[in-house]
Amino acid sequence: MTAPRTLFDQLALAASRFGDAEFLVVGRRAEVLSFRQLAAAAERFGRALHGLGVRPGDRVALWMTNQAAWAVAAYGIARCGAVLVAVNTRLAPREVAHMLELTRPRVWLLEDTFQGKVQATDHVAPVLDALRQAKVDLPAILVRSRAGRRYPGMRDWEETVTALGDGAELPPAAELVARTAEAEYPELRGAAAILSTSGTTGKPKGVVLGHEQLIHLAEAVSERQLLRAGERFYSVGPMFRCSGYMHGLLCNLISGSTYYTTPSYDPEEAWDVFATEAITLYHGFVIPLQEMARLPQFDRARGCGSTAPGTAPRLPRWPGWKRSTARGCARSTG
Repeated sequence: MTAPRTLFDQLALAASRFGDAEFLVVGRRAEVLSFRQLAAAAERFGRALHGLGVRPGDRVALWMTNQAAWAVAAYGIARCGAVLVAVNTRLAPREVAHMLELTRPRVWLLEDTFQGKVQATDHVAPVLDALRQAKVDLPAILVRSRAGRRYPGMRDWEETVTALGDGAELPPAAELVARTAEAEYPELRGAAAILSTSGTTGKPKGVVLGHEQLIHLAEAVSERQLLRAGERFYSVGPMFRCSGYMHGLLCNLISGSTYYTTPSYDPEEAWDVFATEAITLYHGFVIPLQEMARLPQFDRARGCGSTAPGTAPRLPRWPGWKRSTARGCARSTG
């Protein structure tokens, strides 16, 4: 039987092919990770999760804005054969509790503040109360704090990785993913992630995405958009959506291109990145482009890319523009 292709195996392959080339750039270079650095960090994070008791098929919830740690955690989860539960940072506590009740994660990962404005840790207690009422086992909680704050009853992210990240070598990722068929929920066999719907017409729903299906889709999208090593791909799409998780992270990983993103969109920052980094492909909706085009420093000689379907008539007329659309990505990978 052929071993399944896994997301971590794709990362390891990219690290061997592209090495120290830049893979992820956040904001105005506030964070930069090479392909090799991401692979090493994800390996350590996977071992840390294993040290916390995470096993193949277990769910690990991730509640964070776009940042290097999101990518490290997502691929660390894949490394130990667990299933990522990507939680929307715009959900209210009752909606977060609903997602965690549905997925029953063993570990819940979060940052303490969203964009320096929303104190995410304040929402932990009501979410845990809701899980208790639903008679759901409570997850262990890891908090990442840029300011180094500690929170009672929650593990510190950096301290946990330091303590557990150099543990015993894990079996191959494909072997661990194959074991999901024997786990608590065999229907999650081969699953990589559970993403949530927006919840605009009801409670958010979980969409299960498999390793093989995600890789096939990312290969097709990358080919359609002519992504190659050396391309510079900019997107404000959140990593908790397929636009960031598959289109941003995985497509660029497979292609050897560089993925530029930000935890909080700002048109002036976005234009600075476009201009200084010579962005070659934009992914997202048209409004950010329109906002950049209204800036006094806007230079129409820069920029080309792809955007969301149905928005082409309102696009700024940037020279060299080529448009490619992709929609329904989360629902087409099951």
